[in-house]
Amino acid sequence: MAIREATDEDARLLATEFWFPLAEQMEAYTDLNELRDDAGEHAVDGFERLLASDDVHVFLREDAGDPVAFVTVELGEHPSRERGRYASINDLYVKEAHRGQGHGTALVERAEALADREDCDFLKVSAEWENRPAREFYRDRGYEPKQVTFAKPLY
Repeated sequence: MAIREATDEDARLLATEFWFPLAEQMEAYTDLNELRDDAGEHAVDGFERLLASDDVHVFLREDAGDPVAFVTVELGEHPSRERGRYASINDLYVKEAHRGQGHGTALVERAEALADREDCDFLKVSAEWENRPAREFYRDRGYEPKQVTFAKPLY
């Protein structure tokens, strides 16, 4: 098993085999996550932009050469804070058939290593409030709740 940094050639794979199934699962948590009919194509464009960014790293976990999971990590800074350098896990997804085998943990550890190498003060991640398995996954790895995001539909 290996983890590699994604390349431009992986944009469609990331969008269709990883991000889209993740986004479809997130639709169950709130109407605000409802996907547009052309979401897949927008996702390909989005990954092309992400993969060209110096502040975003996308890692693929492979098992026998087959991609089974991915994580997107964004680096940033809050310049007004004493401990303001951070990394953010924006997306983490493991294909259903490969869950419970340590792939997600391996990718989180890779994100933590990147954050350490980049001299970040903390690594953050968010999860849908009702996504109890995700919240437990991060809690089991030493992550603690820091803030809550509220959303109000305006439609």
